[in-house]
Amino acid sequence: MTTIGKILVFVNLAFSLVVCALIIMVYIARTNWHDAYTKQKALYDVAAASAKAADEELKAVYDETRDQLAKADAAIKKAEKELEERRAELKAAQENLKNMAANKAKADATVAKLQAEVQKRAEEVKKMEEFLKVTNDRNTELVKEMNRLRELKTASDIENKTLRFQNQNLIDKLAEREKELVRMRATGGAVTSSRTVEFNPPPQDVEGVVKNTDSSGLVTISIGSDSGVLKGHTLEVFRLDPVPSRSMYLGTIRILETRPHEAVGQPVSRPRAPIQVGDRVASRITSGG
Repeated sequence: MTTIGKILVFVNLAFSLVVCALIIMVYIARTNWHDAYTKQKALYDVAAASAKAADEELKAVYDETRDQLAKADAAIKKAEKELEERRAELKAAQENLKNMAANKAKADATVAKLQAEVQKRAEEVKKMEEFLKVTNDRNTELVKEMNRLRELKTASDIENKTLRFQNQNLIDKLAEREKELVRMRATGGAVTSSRTVEFNPPPQDVEGVVKNTDSSGLVTISIGSDSGVLKGHTLEVFRLDPVPSRSMYLGTIRILETRPHEAVGQPVSRPRAPIQVGDRVASRITSGG
């Protein structure tokens, strides 16, 4: 065997060893790769399952987020609409406030004018009240004077009627005296009795009212001996009425019986009208106020 052959043998041996080593290495590598692949596949399956779960969770989150975004978008649109409405309301309120401010200025001016007018009217009312007070005072005085004059007129009318009655009574007395003189001449001077009214009032002025009357003509009056009224005194009876023309003189009564606070009398002649409860009696009738 030649050297070249030996070299080639050694080269083949070395090459065989190298190939063997490579085969062993490839086997070992393939074995390691299979284990790694199995492990990686297991990891991949886990990762895929996790990814699927994560994808489903992400999809749920996405859907939920999308719904929330839709709701939020709707809420935003609604809020924007409400904001526009509020802006419109604010603008209207500002315009209203501006108008109210202008109206307030006008109202203040009107109030100031009205206050001045009210003050003026108050002063006028005060003057009118003062004038009215003076007028009322004058009217009161005039009413008092009118009442006094009415009372004077009533008393004067009653006094005139009394005087006319008394004059008529005197005329009747004179006629009776003339008749008596005629009878005296006819009978040769014999005196016949003739009843005439003799006035005998109390010495002091007294006045009262009729308290009671009866069918016999007796009247009970509200004044008696405490007022100086005594048996035999005469009192004038008259009736007062708010209408002066209805007031009248009734006649004269003579006291038949007295008590401290009342007396009983009887008309000395037929009264001009029936005496009633409430009629007035007095010692004399005068027109003095």
